[in-house]
Amino acid sequence: MLQASDWRTPRSAEDRLIPGQGTVPLGKLMHATHEAGFRGACAVEIFSQNVPDSLCGTDLRAVVRESRKGLEAAWRGTCG
Repeated sequence: MLQASDWRTPRSAEDRLIPGQGTVPLGKLMHATHEAGFRGACAVEIFSQNVPDSLCGTDLRAVVRESRKGLEAAWRGTCG
């Protein structure tokens, strides 16, 4: 399984953002993984604690929707 996440800079192990809202080059990483032959599932990591805008304290349905949008935009090359 491919685990995707994004983070701000400077980063912390406890601070994740919705894909496409941080500084990780997700599009490049996703394409490299695909080119290497991976065709499995992708899971979004939202570990987020001890930060004022923690994803874990928000509407998880919105996090899922926005994460999908971010991953799709990264794949198309319009972010990350």
